[in-house]
Amino acid sequence: EPTTTTDSEGNWTLAESSANPSAKLISFGGTDAATGKPFTGVLTAPAGADVITPLTTLVQSLVEKRAADGNEISVEDASAQLAAALGLSGQNLLELDPIEAIENGTGAADADAFKAAAKVAAVINAAAAGAADDAAALEGSEQATGSLAESLLAAGDDSALEDSAAIGAALESAGVDATKSGAIANQVQNANTLIEQAAGSDLQAVQQQIEAVQEVVQGELVDAIEASDEEGNTDLDDLNVGQQAEAVVPLRPSVTSEVNELYGADGPEADIIVAGLGRPGSTVEVTIGDAVETVVVAAALEGETTGAWSVSFAAADLPDATGEYDVTVAAAPEGSTVFTLARAVGSVEVDVIAPDAPVIDAVTGDDELN
Repeated sequence: EPTTTTDSEGNWTLAESSANPSAKLISFGGTDAATGKPFTGVLTAPAGADVITPLTTLVQSLVEKRAADGNEISVEDASAQLAAALGLSGQNLLELDPIEAIENGTGAADADAFKAAAKVAAVINAAAAGAADDAAALEGSEQATGSLAESLLAAGDDSALEDSAAIGAALESAGVDATKSGAIANQVQNANTLIEQAAGSDLQAVQQQIEAVQEVVQGELVDAIEASDEEGNTDLDDLNVGQQAEAVVPLRPSVTSEVNELYGADGPEADIIVAGLGRPGSTVEVTIGDAVETVVVAAALEGETTGAWSVSFAAADLPDATGEYDVTVAAAPEGSTVFTLARAVGSVEVDVIAPDAPVIDAVTGDDELN
């Protein structure tokens, strides 16, 4: 079967198999660029989907579950019905990129797809962490999302994503032991409630609130679930997702001020400096055209949680062709080379085309210039 590996931004290209053109798409392993944590679980999508996300996993799992139950549903109907239940009516889940939706959005409604995807991902992470091995994690992820999809349609809204009973049923359908599925479901419910409560007029701040919860789910919660079989281990019961999320320092760096620069053939009058705050120890990457500078964020000052960073672009390294170039920033956790998706924080405009020379008509008989 055809396989590929995603690039640093999660993009992929896969040749369709002529022997099986309707084969589903499967994504596993790798690192979540938003959190810097390994992604525990498996994502799927129907053949022909533009993206592979937790939402396409719901669609594919529902189609497979209904087929196994003898109550078939088309991919199109599954996508439409699940979108309606998730409050995303009219959107095609096989084309919808939740990250792009929140990063390019302008209002609170643009965060809904990202919230829904994060909640479904939390269930997938928990189901896979509770599986006996990698093979069970693959099947478990699909079984869990199939059960979750049915709960969403039965409720007619997205309440199942914050319902410990529905989450527990999804986990048990994935093979998670009933003796601990309740405790895991309660933790996932707490995480998903926090995701739903993320709010604010600044979508970047909303995104950071959600990603803080995701980081705890993919880190401390997954670790606690995997350790829960150890005799006497109480990490699962002791974990406070909300408290841990509040302590997460955002990985995505901020800039002190937006960068806007205009220069001509002689280049800028001085080096261009980009500075801001970030997670101490993380690596910040700044790009202007093909020019790239990286720096490690300094330790936090006393009483602060973020550290300062600054990079300088020498004139000789900057673009010298006419055009407008985005200034972007991204960050990777300490010890990692996987960066968050780059975010534009300004632009540099280069204009090296000299203006046309002025043309003065000859003096006419009336001695006036025309």
